[in-house]
Amino acid sequence: MKRFGFFLLLLPLQLFCQTIINDYNQVTALAGNVAIVSSLTGTQGIHTLAIGDTVLIIQMQGAMIDTTNTASFGNISVNNAGNNEINVICNISGNRVAFKYALVNSYSPGAGNVQIVTHGNGQLASYTVPAGGITGQAWDGTTGGVIFIKATNIIMGGSITANGIGFRGGAAGGIPGPPGNVCNKNIVTSPGGAYLWNNGGCNGASSTVGATGYYYPKYSLDIPVAPLFNQYSPPDPASPPANLLLQYTGAWKGEGIAPYFTDKETGRGKQANGGGGGQTHNSGGAGGAMYGAGGSGGNQWNGASPSPYANGGIGGISLT
Repeated sequence: MKRFGFFLLLLPLQLFCQTIINDYNQVTALAGNVAIVSSLTGTQGIHTLAIGDTVLIIQMQGAMIDTTNTASFGNISVNNAGNNEINVICNISGNRVAFKYALVNSYSPGAGNVQIVTHGNGQLASYTVPAGGITGQAWDGTTGGVIFIKATNIIMGGSITANGIGFRGGAAGGIPGPPGNVCNKNIVTSPGGAYLWNNGGCNGASSTVGATGYYYPKYSLDIPVAPLFNQYSPPDPASPPANLLLQYTGAWKGEGIAPYFTDKETGRGKQANGGGGGQTHNSGGAGGAMYGAGGSGGNQWNGASPSPYANGGIGGISLT
């Protein structure tokens, strides 16, 4: 009889978590070499700004773009967007932070979303990335989106990952069209979900061809019923509420180095390096860009006439 031996080898199970090593401080004003910050304590609560800190100063947004209702929507005039430099804090008084060296670049706090990013106190001689790897705070519209290390030597004991922490994709609409309506243009829905609608086409086009504009407004709240009610047939409900929510034709554009412009937040036009949104009916949103340009969004549904009807989002512009 043969005998078989079974051996169970137990290995230690190692689990590692990514670490956020930076802290972030919003700059609300900047004059000369003095910045005013919203708080000396960073958004992560890791570090409080102190004399001697080596910091990154960076402007995240603020680019101006073409805002005409043409294919040029989103073309960039960069202004100060992307400007950055490393400096050292030499004095602090209240929320006023003075830098040791004169600033080389110009910055536009406010719409430009300027921030100070810190890691450690002064330049590090050597930094070892931990086994679990490091990442940064996700961009929240004011701070984050950046990983910053300043060291003479960086030892890669783990990975440095910035996946998903940069500019945000366009927000989902979340409001469906009423039954049988081939175009989301001028859909009105009450907060409770009841609809008023018009079964006509979009932007004067036939009912099977969707939106062609490069921008549309975002949703508007508190729309008075009186001037709208008679435009929609059949009415539903028969006794509509006093305030309605109006949904327009395009999905949100993705974020980029340019801020959103009022009543031009949605639609297929690119938002600088942010991709344009998909439009009715069922076309796709475009990809954002950094070194390479963003991909274009898919065409409208194949029932459109003519088909294919290319009204998907326009890809973001390369920032090279």
